[in-house]
Amino acid sequence: MSVEDGLDSSQGPESLIISTDEKSGDYGLSDADYKEKTLKILAACKAGNIDDLKGLAVSKGGFLTDANRAHAWPILLGSVNPGGSTDLDGKADHAPGSELRPDESKAEEGWRNLPRHRDEEQVKLDVDRSFVYYPNDNTQAELDSKKAELSDLITEVLRRLPYLCYFQGYHDICQVFLLVLPTPLRAAAVARLSSLRIRDFMLPNLRPAVAQLRLIPDILGAADQELCAHLSRTEPYFALSDTLTMFAHNVQRLGDIARLFDALLAREPAFPLYVFAQMALRRRTDLLAHDEPDMLHFALSKLPQDQTVALDGPDGLDAVVEGAARLAEAHPPESLRAWRHVSGASVLKTARDVGVCARQSLDDGRRFFDAQLRELQWADRCDALRKYDTWPNRVAALTVLVGVAAALYMRRGGGFGALLQH
Repeated sequence: MSVEDGLDSSQGPESLIISTDEKSGDYGLSDADYKEKTLKILAACKAGNIDDLKGLAVSKGGFLTDANRAHAWPILLGSVNPGGSTDLDGKADHAPGSELRPDESKAEEGWRNLPRHRDEEQVKLDVDRSFVYYPNDNTQAELDSKKAELSDLITEVLRRLPYLCYFQGYHDICQVFLLVLPTPLRAAAVARLSSLRIRDFMLPNLRPAVAQLRLIPDILGAADQELCAHLSRTEPYFALSDTLTMFAHNVQRLGDIARLFDALLAREPAFPLYVFAQMALRRRTDLLAHDEPDMLHFALSKLPQDQTVALDGPDGLDAVVEGAARLAEAHPPESLRAWRHVSGASVLKTARDVGVCARQSLDDGRRFFDAQLRELQWADRCDALRKYDTWPNRVAALTVLVGVAAALYMRRGGGFGALLQH
């Protein structure tokens, strides 16, 4: 049995026979180390050991192959039961919270009959321009087929979770799941990711996303005050595209983004912020050379493309991921000044423990969403009040109040003459 065949629930990982031609890329591992790590990944999946998966995801090569990822990602997201079968034939045991598929045999028919989601027109536009960088060996007919699958995947999740708001770039995330996971596992995994891990980006406005971005200067300030001061010339919106899409919008090779997803799914939702900060630290000299805010913003927005030269080299993603993990350990989110401004219902706080998040339900995600929505509505009302709280408006309001008071006094005191006598 090969790694590509998956881990049968009736067999232990020690029974696997791993051939060296299954390597997908050079991770700088010997054949023995590669085989040993694969066995550890599959053993952790079989045991549902999320702590072990967290360590394996950060170490060299992450989960190594898409076959391993098809076991590991659903466990990290809670879309299969820890300890349950993760066979690639789609007969996975779904966890509480994978309510997306109450009846697998009727799943497709069921979601197609649900009401249309309000954002489906935008989904169509984005899907039409998907698969730009990868796969690059498909015919046009094959790409068209994948686009149809991608449209179905996104539409199913949105129709089943209609409270979520689609954002441009969501399709970049979904296409990675489509290319890595087998069909029966995709929708449940993406649904849980959406509701429980990236919910902050699927609210009616970007206020929660911006609150996340405010943590990046704090991370950089804790690690490198000079670089932080230099980057303060521009707002941290340069990281918006990467944090929104889990770097899927800008990383141009499937192997690279899949390896990065290994770490992002295995760590808390704040980890992408540390990854971006680590990328900036690794390009410190180049960034300090830019004095113009526009050029600085441009250089920062291209950071992910600079980090994906070679997975096994000093400039590769392995070094970035390992550095980001050290950065998060040295300066955890709760130590950052902007942390207190993050909503208690934000994914940064409700999903900090990956194991706890994997046990949360989609109903929990909806409850957190509603709490965040109420906070956003209150903040919008406060902003509207502040918008009109200007000196001319205060004078106008005072004039109206004086006029009303005078009218009431005149009515009670016998008219304008009585008012003058006083």
